[in-house]
Amino acid sequence: MKSFFTLSLACIAAVAMASNYHRGAGVPGGWTPANVDDVKMVYFSVSETETSYTPATMLRLCATEFTSAEMQVVNGINYKLHVQACTVSSAKDATPTCSCPSGTSKAYAINLLKDPNEVTKVSNIELDTPADGTPTTTPETKIGGASAPRPVTEDDKAIFTRATSDEANYASSQLARVCASEFISVSTQVVAGMNYKFTVMGCALETPPPATADCKTTCAFKPVATYEIKVFAGLDKTVRVVDVSYVVGLPALL
Repeated sequence: MKSFFTLSLACIAAVAMASNYHRGAGVPGGWTPANVDDVKMVYFSVSETETSYTPATMLRLCATEFTSAEMQVVNGINYKLHVQACTVSSAKDATPTCSCPSGTSKAYAINLLKDPNEVTKVSNIELDTPADGTPTTTPETKIGGASAPRPVTEDDKAIFTRATSDEANYASSQLARVCASEFISVSTQVVAGMNYKFTVMGCALETPPPATADCKTTCAFKPVATYEIKVFAGLDKTVRVVDVSYVVGLPALL
């Protein structure tokens, strides 16, 4: 009788353990739902710090909507945060109050790792996969892919102006110094920093245009052409004009 009772308890315990295992509750390695607001706080505690991103070449995001979160017990805790976001040029722009230009937000999954010493790192950022399992493929899915041309934001213009207004930022004395009277589009590429490819209308000058230049006025009596200007913005906040060329035909905005 005693052995039967002991066996019964063992069976009940085994069933309970199996039930917990299939729910992922308390089992190391199993993903379980997490409180979105809690994981959001974990993310924003590190999102504005460049050294929190490992590797340093991953995307920086302005996350504006937080849809769900998961956690996984490993040697520490993994968090996965599902968001609507747009890419930004540096961590300092990944703030709780940031905003995305209309039509630029996409679904991303942000992975965080909090190690046993309570140090949190952003361990991965990638475009999210829809619930139906259809892979999302865009040029921004992987590091090194250039995005499609898009409208130029004020932040983009600020980087362009900072780069093109200082002679020291030009990679070569042979590059045209262009005063941009109209911004047509920009595409970006995440590297160890950010590559920008601006398509602009403007006029060539003998020296770089001042940061405060009114290029519509400056170019009023000069030949105006379409230029493609490539700018590199480093993680150390430096900017560099790496190439300037004429454009034959304009890229379509998608």
